[in-house]
Amino acid sequence: MTEAELTGEILSLAGELGVLAHHCPDSRRCHGPKGFPDLVLAGTRGTVFAELKNDYSDTTADQEWWRWHLVKSGQHWRLWRPADLANGTIRSTLERIA
Repeated sequence: MTEAELTGEILSLAGELGVLAHHCPDSRRCHGPKGFPDLVLAGTRGTVFAELKNDYSDTTADQEWWRWHLVKSGQHWRLWRPADLANGTIRSTLERIA
C-alpha cells in the first residue's frame, strides 16, 4: 500500500467516524517549517497529528523536529504505516477521539 492509498483510507475512515481531517497534499503550497505531519485529525474527544509512511520509508529530521515539539507540548503524534490500518490501530485511535 502506498502512502497516498493509506491517506485515502484514513480520510475515509475519519469521515465515517465523524472525525475532522486536514491533509495538505502539496507541501509546496503550505506555509510553515518543513516536516509538518501529513494529517491533523480532530474529534470531540481529542486531536491527533499523524505522519504517514509506507512500509519502507523513515521520518525525516524535519518530521522528527515537529514530533518533538508536538509531543513536548502534550499533543498526540503518531507514525502510521499500512500495518496500523490492517491491525486496527488507526481505527481504535480515531474511535477514541471521535
